[in-house]
Amino acid sequence: MLHPLYAPLRAIAATQPSPVHLKALLKQRAYQARKDAQRDPALQESWRKVLATYPALADFAKASVIMGFTYDATREFYTLKQQTKLLLKSQLQKHSTVQ
Repeated sequence: MLHPLYAPLRAIAATQPSPVHLKALLKQRAYQARKDAQRDPALQESWRKVLATYPALADFAKASVIMGFTYDATREFYTLKQQTKLLLKSQLQKHSTVQ
C-alpha cells in the first residue's frame, strides 16, 4: 500500500513525459566526457582532475555500445509508454462522451 502523503507527488510524476534515470544519465555523461577528452588534448588534463576528485566516474565512463543502445531504447520505451497512456485516455474520454 502506498502512503497517502505521497499521492500528490505520484500524481505529478504520472504527468511527466518520462522518468529520469540518474545513474544511466551519469554513465552517459561520464562516457561522453571521456570520449571528448580522448579526442581533444585540451580536455585531457581537466578529465584527469575530475577523475582524481571523483574516481568512481572512471567506472561509469567505461560504457559500451550496448549501454548506449540500452539507454536510448529505455528512453524511447518510456516515451512511447507515456504517449500510449495519453492516447488511451483521450480515446476513452471520446468514447464516454459519444455514448
